[in-house]
Amino acid sequence: MNTSLKALLAITFTAAVSFATHYSYAQSLTEAPQKQLTSSAATQAKGAEHKIQVVSLNKSTLEQLTTLKGVGQKKAQAIITYRKQTGKFKSVDDLLNVKGIGAKVIADNKSRLKV
Repeated sequence: MNTSLKALLAITFTAAVSFATHYSYAQSLTEAPQKQLTSSAATQAKGAEHKIQVVSLNKSTLEQLTTLKGVGQKKAQAIITYRKQTGKFKSVDDLLNVKGIGAKVIADNKSRLKV
């Protein structure tokens, strides 16, 4: 192999490595903002978890009651009907008197319920 061919191969190799390094660096710069957005979105989602919507058994609408875990429209309507027939709930545990509502529904939503 002659000297000029070796020099040409060395220059080509150096250029290829240089290009790959710069390309990789440039790609990491364009991906960094996406990673920041992702972590920012995750932070916002965690913040939303901490803003738990409290549901008042004595004032909430059908739509608000259906946001409770395990409560669909039928159970929400039963809560409203019970409230109209017997008066205000005195405690969260009074929900056990509503047909279709069991201890699991209360346990799953305890932090979100108030009277």
